[in-house]
Amino acid sequence: MIVICFGWTFDLVQNAIVQNQDQFDVEIKNSIFFQIFVSRGVQTALEINYLICGISQAVSFLHKCQGNASTLYDCFQFIIKRLFKLVPIYYITFFLTAYGVKYFGQGPLWHYFDKVLEPCQNAENVMANLLIINNFYPQFGEDKSMCMPWTWFVPIYLQMSIITPFVIYFMQKSYLICIPIQVVVIALGTLIVQGVQIAIYDTGISPVFDKSYWNQIYTKPWFFINIHIGLGVLFGMFLKNHMDIIQRLDLGGRYENSLSYTALTYIKKMYVIRLLLILIGLVLWIGFNHLLGYKLMSLKESWGETAQILYGVCRAPISLIGICIILLPLMLSKFRIVRYFLISRGFIILSHLSFGIYLWYPLMVLSYLFQMHQMVTISYMSIFYYFLGSFILSILISYAIFMLVEAPIIALLNIYQEATDIKDGNKKIKFKYEFIK
Repeated sequence: MIVICFGWTFDLVQNAIVQNQDQFDVEIKNSIFFQIFVSRGVQTALEINYLICGISQAVSFLHKCQGNASTLYDCFQFIIKRLFKLVPIYYITFFLTAYGVKYFGQGPLWHYFDKVLEPCQNAENVMANLLIINNFYPQFGEDKSMCMPWTWFVPIYLQMSIITPFVIYFMQKSYLICIPIQVVVIALGTLIVQGVQIAIYDTGISPVFDKSYWNQIYTKPWFFINIHIGLGVLFGMFLKNHMDIIQRLDLGGRYENSLSYTALTYIKKMYVIRLLLILIGLVLWIGFNHLLGYKLMSLKESWGETAQILYGVCRAPISLIGICIILLPLMLSKFRIVRYFLISRGFIILSHLSFGIYLWYPLMVLSYLFQMHQMVTISYMSIFYYFLGSFILSILISYAIFMLVEAPIIALLNIYQEATDIKDGNKKIKFKYEFIK
């Protein structure tokens, strides 16, 4: 989240009202720090975000089924709960931003906010935001035509959340049928679609420097479906289905004659295998994504068009396979940091807060910029100052909205879930206690 917000600061400040924009453009394109740690780091952080979303949604959905096969009712219930958690805070942010923020500032540069929010005066754009389809409609989700273009991730998250439970449902029905379909349709199909778009429309392969790639590929579900569904959901299903084995290994349970148990036992007991897996994961992640990406951007003319297209479509899946390879031995290590972190109360609260931070952070940066009394001369240090102040304000605003809006809704949903559960013949109704909690 910190890396994503820091990268957003570069984009927002650089394209706002700076004096030395051309000079700074050349500087960052030739900067190893920007290319490896900022540009590639932001891409990786966004993709890891959706990978973790896929893992957590798969584990959460299977946990709600309590070991039973999922039903279509479970799928629709999962989607409805996601809507209740997502829509209120999104709508509050949208209406406050589109119709309220411009009245809270002043200064000779404040009129720039009218230009930023100009698409919000169009009824089609407003309707697209309210229906959460603004990455497709209108004008195929072009950045300049979107009301609040930094909210592109909201429809992506919702679209992935709608697909996820049905993928798990059909996977549970028949692995033999669904795995080949998933490999062909989700994996190869989406990669082919990306490759064809890059070749025909000449979009480039960088979401940072190629605006066409950002508008036509990166903000669309056929880019993130490989990450969220193809890797995240499958890895989450693997973890959930083998969690009992992992727990028995922690307790020194007896050996079972199964391939999964044998593999996990060797990974847990032999630190050499864990170290080897971590090294392989780092090579796929750091080497393929960061180092090879920097070489491509600095020596782009020496790369053929086919090589660039292949790298563009394979970069994210290969680097995130490396992340998954790293996660597995970490979850089986003695420290078990990853497991404790993913199930901790702080991570659950942070996952809700992060959604609000992503919505409010760009607004805080722009508000600070547009209240300046002179054109900005941009540098790495000034970007750090904008980032730090805006990030703290975004956390405070997101926490306030979470406590006032999101927390009561989550409490009511949990109360409803507990009230409908039956254990030992008695319904668990804890309305007053849970609501106050």
